[in-house]
Amino acid sequence: MHYKVRNKWIHSENAALSTERASKWVIDYFGSLPRAAIALDYGCGKLRFTIPLALQVKKVVALDSPQQIEREQKIDGCRTTTRGYAKKYLSNVRVCSTDEKWWKCRKFDFVLCSNVLSCVPRYTERKKILRNIGKALKRNGHCLVFNQHRNTYFRRYEKQSNARKHIDGWLIDLERRFSFYGIISPKRLRAMCVAEGFKVLRNGVVGESAYCLIASSKAKKAQLRAIPTRR
Repeated sequence: MHYKVRNKWIHSENAALSTERASKWVIDYFGSLPRAAIALDYGCGKLRFTIPLALQVKKVVALDSPQQIEREQKIDGCRTTTRGYAKKYLSNVRVCSTDEKWWKCRKFDFVLCSNVLSCVPRYTERKKILRNIGKALKRNGHCLVFNQHRNTYFRRYEKQSNARKHIDGWLIDLERRFSFYGIISPKRLRAMCVAEGFKVLRNGVVGESAYCLIASSKAKKAQLRAIPTRR
C-alpha cells in the first residue's frame, strides 16, 4: 500500500522480506494447523510464509496490495510476480488484491498477519486491518499476528540523518524511496488486539519479534480450547 505522510509517499511493499527470512517459529506453528484448514495470508508480501503455509493446509488466499502483487520482483529465487509464482508453483494458493471483493465474502479457519502492522504508518489503518481480519475469521477461527519489535537498526536510526521519528517508528529515506518501520512491543500489540474486540489466547516474544494469537470474540470456550496455542 502507499501512504502519504509528511508530504512523502511511503511504499509499504519496500518492506517485504524474502523467503530466506521466514521465521522458523512461525513455520513450526503451521504444523499444528488442521490439514483441512482454509487460511488467509493477510499481507503476503513476497510469499515468505505463503509457501510453507500452503504445504500444511488445504487452501491459502494470499492477500496484498495491487502494487505488491502486480510488480515483478524476486520471489524464492525467481524473477516473477506474486500471481505468476503462485500460478506456476502453488496449486492450492489463490493470490488476491485488497481491492478485490472476493476475499471479503469468505471466512477462514486461520489468518496470518506477519510484519504488516509495523509497516503501516497510520494508527487508523492498523485498526482497519485488524477489523478486516475479524470479519474474515470463522467463529471458531484464529489469527497469528507477528511483527518485529526489536532490531539493532532501530537504535541506529536515532543517529541517522535519513531517519525521522514517526508515531511508534521511523520514516527512512533511502535515496528518495521512503519506508516506514514501526516498533510495536508485545504489550502494545496485545492492547491493539483487545481494543478491536479479539480474545487473546497467547502473547509473547520470539527472538526479536512480538506475537499475539487471537480469536474472534464470538468464539465459544469449547472452540477456543480446540485452537492450538503451543507446539
